[in-house]
Amino acid sequence: MGSPTVGHTPLRTCRVCRQQAPKTELQRWVVNNSSEVLIDPSGLQSGRGWYTCKRPECSLQATKAITGQARGLQARRQRQTKP
Repeated sequence: MGSPTVGHTPLRTCRVCRQQAPKTELQRWVVNNSSEVLIDPSGLQSGRGWYTCKRPECSLQATKAITGQARGLQARRQRQTKP
């Protein structure tokens, strides 16, 4: 992989309204190994992550969607650890 281009601004898409925006303008949500849904203000926590706008309606809908996906991730992890 090459080095990032100077002046490059990474774009991400809001999980709810599908609008693209610079990564710094969006809120990152993470599902950690304990299947907890957390907001990641630093953008550096490990785990499966999603981005949303900072609009209240996107945050509310994201909480519902991400919680459901966290349950799915937890179920897949449990199936993988069973012999």
